[in-house]
Amino acid sequence: MHLIVRFLLAGRTPNVSLGWPFRHSPPGSNAMYLIALIVVFGTAARLLAASAGHNYDMESYWIVAGHADAGDNVYASTHRYNYAPAWFMVLDVVKDVADRFSDPFLAFRYLIALLLTAVDIAIASMLLRRFGLLAAGVFFANPVSILITGYHSQFDNLAIAVGLAGMLLLERAERQGSDRAWLAGVAVLGVSLVVKHLLLVLPLWIALRQRSVGRAALVLILPVAMLSASFVPFAADGWSGIAGNVIGYRSAENAPFHTWLLPPLLQRHVSPTMLLAGAVLLVGWLVRRRSPVEHVLLYCVTVTVFAPGVYWQYLAIPAAASVVFFNSGYLLYIGIATLFLLASPVNVGIPGLADLLPGFLVRAETGNLPYGYLIALLATGLFITLVENHLLDLRIRRSR
Repeated sequence: MHLIVRFLLAGRTPNVSLGWPFRHSPPGSNAMYLIALIVVFGTAARLLAASAGHNYDMESYWIVAGHADAGDNVYASTHRYNYAPAWFMVLDVVKDVADRFSDPFLAFRYLIALLLTAVDIAIASMLLRRFGLLAAGVFFANPVSILITGYHSQFDNLAIAVGLAGMLLLERAERQGSDRAWLAGVAVLGVSLVVKHLLLVLPLWIALRQRSVGRAALVLILPVAMLSASFVPFAADGWSGIAGNVIGYRSAENAPFHTWLLPPLLQRHVSPTMLLAGAVLLVGWLVRRRSPVEHVLLYCVTVTVFAPGVYWQYLAIPAAASVVFFNSGYLLYIGIATLFLLASPVNVGIPGLADLLPGFLVRAETGNLPYGYLIALLATGLFITLVENHLLDLRIRRSR
């Protein structure tokens, strides 16, 4: 095991914080040209991906936007909406703009892609501020992010961006000792849940950092209370939809880590949901000394690795973490995921590319097996990061 760890780390030595090699001083003025080039390239690539077509979710967005525009209770009107209210309000605004064009649905598609591209730019700017130019640039040029934002137009990145902003506020509060900034950070985390409940368990990780019982209780209660309160105006007529299509919603229940990587003996006694809960608790405890921003990034990797169901749209959730905590596992994950998205007929489906790739990536008869390989690579990246975290903790203890 020691030799395996040494090979995976490839001689790397953790610095005063996790992450290698994308961590250095902020860029100078000469780097602005490079930043502009990256933004132009990444934006153009996302719009090019959007031009390749759309999928079921985009049609759902259009249906939901139509109900919102008509003043209907979305939760009572369609089963094709599985989130808190914030996103359908965004869709309503986008539709109002798209209706001004000769082809409203086409305009709607491109406007959603542009909006989510702007969100990716916001994430990149926060990574630039916190981790440096290389991390920000590689994130924005990451083909997985480009394809999910452009072609699939999934809005997990919006929830992550809001969550990152909240964590930056918490870090500022810790530096300045500001109760107001700390409360604002917790409230922004609640807004992230109202956008999409991807970070639902992250408050537990933040609570583990708190030295005050009152603060720990507040961070556990306030974000979830904000999420719950957001449904109240729609509950009278739409409760059955909220209960069935939001609370009871289940994505593809393929559970790649549980199905392909967990030993059969454990599979019989540990359900996918139990595995996710245990993994989130364990990793949250192991990284409890890391900063709030590192928390949200590592959380995104953890929930993707151990999710009871993984589908193509989830592949971009760890995108920011994979460049901040860059290692061989994440590199292979990005490469294989890119090929999968480009070649698979349910994704971009470039003609002829599938014939050039190994069958396990693209052939329908393999079922969910591609996700097993992808999650194995992502789990390898997480394992390396946790080893580095342990080595860093040892180094800090010895220096005291």
